[in-house]
Amino acid sequence: MLLYPQHLKCFAGATMDARYALHSIALTDKGAISSDGHILLFIPYPDLDPNGAPLIEGVDVACPPPVEPFLLDPKEAADAAKLLDYKLKDWQRSEWTSAIQAEIRGDELILVSTDLQSARRVTLQRKPGQFPDVHRVIPDYTEARAFTVEVNLLLRVAKQLQAATMHEYATLRILDQETAIGFSTPEGVALLQMPYGDEESHCKDAFARLREAHAPQLLTP
Repeated sequence: MLLYPQHLKCFAGATMDARYALHSIALTDKGAISSDGHILLFIPYPDLDPNGAPLIEGVDVACPPPVEPFLLDPKEAADAAKLLDYKLKDWQRSEWTSAIQAEIRGDELILVSTDLQSARRVTLQRKPGQFPDVHRVIPDYTEARAFTVEVNLLLRVAKQLQAATMHEYATLRILDQETAIGFSTPEGVALLQMPYGDEESHCKDAFARLREAHAPQLLTP
């Protein structure tokens, strides 16, 4: 199986050990999932053919993703991502130097990266616990209205709004694709994010993968 560094270092789960192992990154047959019960992050596996991967001794890149969730400690996973990073320049990067080859052997996850000249290897242990049945709570967005938002601009807006208000909540208002997004807080702070995207750049509903009939049949809490 193939991973990207994001599968190991991007974590939206609980910050402390919690019931149902929410303080974990769950590698499933669809991709990596983490959640704190309010936020759920899903990162699909690379759309690359393992048969084209560079041959590296000690790892079977043809190993399929796990049928049942394989849980990782988020700190250990993030540390592994750092160790596997060659810090290559942009012109040195390719789809294979950006990807991580992975193989599950029992309770171990073998991770290998390469710069096409050498290889680095890290082994992670399976974290005990049961991940909740998250695919049951994924909404069906078939009839939803879609809006494209520039991520960096949205982050700037969030930081400005956080600095300007004493409240934890803000009300979001959207009319259409061409009209600014309006934010309002209880004490009267207002912020506009001006027209924010191209209607043709809408992405598909990525959560649809988790609603499919063959989605991971995770244990229900």
